[in-house]
Amino acid sequence: MPEAIWRYTLTEEEIYAGLTCADTRRRGKGRPWLQSVVLALLALFCFIAFFGEGMKTPGSLILALLACALIAAVWLVPSRVRRNGARREAGEARPVTVCLFADGLAFGGEEEPVYAFSRFPAQLCGDLAVCELPGHQLILIPRRVMEENEWQTLISRLRKE
Repeated sequence: MPEAIWRYTLTEEEIYAGLTCADTRRRGKGRPWLQSVVLALLALFCFIAFFGEGMKTPGSLILALLACALIAAVWLVPSRVRRNGARREAGEARPVTVCLFADGLAFGGEEEPVYAFSRFPAQLCGDLAVCELPGHQLILIPRRVMEENEWQTLISRLRKE
């Protein structure tokens, strides 16, 4: 018998926040910075070669401009992809059901298999619990759908494992 059952529909902002949190966990916070630094050094080298060294071949300038465009893409594309995905998922307005058991969570109803807290990585992003099931399936559990004591119980069980 579940201790709590939560039924809700996620908002676009909650989905976007969850996707951002999961993406940051997968890619790490330093990856875009490292890519940007490498590309900036490439662009700088090519600009210096084109303007300062007298190497007036267009290939050097094109490579420098391409590196600058890639820096912009490193920062803009992931955000756009997450925003479009959040908009698409929120537009479908699918209801989510999560059941809290002493040993894990069931996603979809009481009859669904219970995932032990140790079987999936979970993290808290503000008022949102982000659970990543096998196969990169994300389950987002917002704080707004439960009582404060249920939220505290969920947090303690997600962190304990």
